[in-house]
Amino acid sequence: VIPHYIPKFFQNFSKMNTFSCITHGIERAVKEVDHIKKPLIIGYSEDYVSGCEGLCNNKIRATYISDGEKDIGIVYIYSNNSDPELTKKLREKLGNLVTYPILITPDDHSCTGTLPGDLYLPAQPCDAIINKGYEILQKAKMSSHETEVYFKKEDIKGVKVLGSFISLMVKALEEVGGYTMKTFWIPLLTPFLLTLIFALLLSNAHIKF
Repeated sequence: VIPHYIPKFFQNFSKMNTFSCITHGIERAVKEVDHIKKPLIIGYSEDYVSGCEGLCNNKIRATYISDGEKDIGIVYIYSNNSDPELTKKLREKLGNLVTYPILITPDDHSCTGTLPGDLYLPAQPCDAIINKGYEILQKAKMSSHETEVYFKKEDIKGVKVLGSFISLMVKALEEVGGYTMKTFWIPLLTPFLLTLIFALLLSNAHIKF
């Protein structure tokens, strides 16, 4: 919904820079809806699937979030990303339950190369994931209840942290990894090249002899 003052506001756009225009509009919109309070409704459910390719773990989770009017359904599977076809089919299925269906994967490559023959395999289209995702999201929605949100800040002292040392290690690993990816073929091809050179030398020596 566009606030009623936005069209008039843009009439004076030429007199203001883009930053002022955007921030002023946001501030006005926040003040206009600040008095409106909506509930936060949350539900959760989880289960297991089997026989699906590309999963690092067979557990599948669902979270339901609503403000009483619109809702979000989040299905989480542990995999290195997901095939676009799986994402499409699952969202179409979940669209019957919620306003905004979402499929989430960590995509952290933590199980990359663990499957024989596949260094990188996203979660593949699988009816078990689609059906189970719908089932547990439905359970999460049915068991959802209104929740209150609280924030609290604590200052902790005397705790040793790794700090910038980890950042330096990560940077070093990235540089070493980049160099390794550029030169990994050298140890692989060297034996074959030496064998080929040795064979050519023997062949030439035999002909000359």
